[in-house]
Amino acid sequence: MKYKYLFIICLLLFSSQFSMAKSTVDTFIDTILLLAPMTIGIAIFFLPICIIFALIAKIFDFITKPSKQELKKKRERLEQEVLQQEQQKQQEQQEQQKQQKKGKLIELTEQKKLLQEKLNNHLYQLSDTVSIGRAYERYIGYLYEQNYWQVTFNGCIEGSNDNGIDLICQKGNEIHLIQAKNWSKKISKKVVHQLFGSLTEYKLKINNSNINIIGVIFTTNGADNNAMQVAEQLNIEIKTGKLDKNYPLIKYKKSTNEYYLPPEIDPLNELNYQYDKLNIDFSSGDTYCQIIQQAEVLKQQI
Repeated sequence: MKYKYLFIICLLLFSSQFSMAKSTVDTFIDTILLLAPMTIGIAIFFLPICIIFALIAKIFDFITKPSKQELKKKRERLEQEVLQQEQQKQQEQQEQQKQQKKGKLIELTEQKKLLQEKLNNHLYQLSDTVSIGRAYERYIGYLYEQNYWQVTFNGCIEGSNDNGIDLICQKGNEIHLIQAKNWSKKISKKVVHQLFGSLTEYKLKINNSNINIIGVIFTTNGADNNAMQVAEQLNIEIKTGKLDKNYPLIKYKKSTNEYYLPPEIDPLNELNYQYDKLNIDFSSGDTYCQIIQQAEVLKQQI
C-alpha cells in the first residue's frame, strides 16, 4: 500500500516539473518568434552597407597594390644591386691579392678604413636628386676620360649656373656638350630643346668653324618618341646607359702624386675639393683607383 502512495507522489511531482518545462519552452519560442522579424529587418538593412564597404576595400586594395610588373622590376633592381655589391667586393679582394703578391700592400689606418667603407657604400646610399645627378655626371665623365677625352665637369663645378651643360668633353677638334639625366622616366623634347639652346649659345661663344661641336644627352631610361624626333631634327644625340655603381671613385694625379676622394666622402680634407676640377689623363699616368691601398701604392712608386 505504501508503495502505491509513493508512486502517486512521484507521478504528481513529474507532472509539475513537465508543466514548468513546457511553459519555459513555450515562452522561449514566443520570444524568438517575436524577435525574428526585427532581426531579419536589421540584417536586410545592414547587408547592402557591408557589401558596399567590402567593394570599396577591394577597389582601394586593387588601386594601391603594385602591379606584378612593378614588383618584378623592384625585385630585379634589388637583385642587381646585391650582385653589384658582390662584384665590387670581389674586385677589391682581387686587387688586394694582386698587391699582396707584389709585397706592396699597405696597412690602412682606422680612419682610412672608415673612408674605404664609405667609398664602398657611397653610390648605393644616394637618395636626393642632386647627389644622384652628380654621381651620374661623374660616371659619364669617367667613361669619356677612359677614351682619352679632356673632360670638364661643368655641372659639378658650377651647380645651377652650368647653363644646361653638365660635361664639356674635348678630343682634338671635336667637342661634346653633354646633358646627363639619371631619371626614372623617359626624357621629353623639353630636355632636347634646352640642350639645343645651350649648344647654339656655346657655338656663338667659341666662334670657330674648325671645331665640331655636338650635343649629346645621356639618360638612364631613354627618351619618348617626340624627344627622339626633335633630337633627330636638331642633330642632338641621345644615348642610354645606367650608372655603374661599382666604378672606381678615387682619382690619382701623377703630376701631383696625390689621390683625391669625392669631397662628400671626406669633407675634412681640403685637397678633395679639387676632385671635380681634375681631369684624369690616362696617357700621362693618371688613373682611377678602386681602393685606397692601390692609391697609396701609386704614391710610393714615385
